[in-house]
Amino acid sequence: RTTGKEDFPERVGERPEAHKMRDNLKPEGDFYGTPTSKDDFKKYQGDRAKKVLHPDNLRPEGTFDDRTTGKEDFPERVGERPEAHKMRDNLKPEGDFYGTPTSKDDFKKYQGDRAKKVLHPDNLRPEGTFDDRTTGKEDFPERVGERPEAHKMRDNLKPEGDFYGTPTSKDDFKNFQGDRAKQIHHPDNLRPEGKFDDRTTGKSDYPERHG
Repeated sequence: RTTGKEDFPERVGERPEAHKMRDNLKPEGDFYGTPTSKDDFKKYQGDRAKKVLHPDNLRPEGTFDDRTTGKEDFPERVGERPEAHKMRDNLKPEGDFYGTPTSKDDFKKYQGDRAKKVLHPDNLRPEGTFDDRTTGKEDFPERVGERPEAHKMRDNLKPEGDFYGTPTSKDDFKNFQGDRAKQIHHPDNLRPEGKFDDRTTGKSDYPERHG
């Protein structure tokens, strides 16, 4: 005989009731303080300090060499690979060697013969007649079940008393297009000094060269 859920039914124990202990701490004397809230501390946007650019007193001395170094001054060079030297071995066998050297030719590859598959006669025979009729989609056509009709439950909540208010809709709050501020272009007070060289450099001045 085995023991299962019938012999040992599940039982839920009773949870003890939670009791809150009484507190014997009480404030003594008068309380002096002022309650504060978020409205008492409003957010103010501080003024950003102006950026002061001090005049620069650094001046380069002497002439400035603006020549650049590129692939022509530093061509790519491939270092020569050192020649590999095989170190001489100082290990030598001592005494006579007894053995037969073997090579790959001594172990040639041979194709093994596969064993023939033997099918033993079957001694199982079905009894009676065999019904070879099959069932397909024609015998079991697909059917779509009917969806139950949705029923809205009746509400038993009703407002009591008079309602004071003004209903609002989308028409009361129409969409207004604000006026876009005009763009002001201030006059430019920057003027180039001296002559402007408008000659450009292209591929004709710097042809492609291969090292």
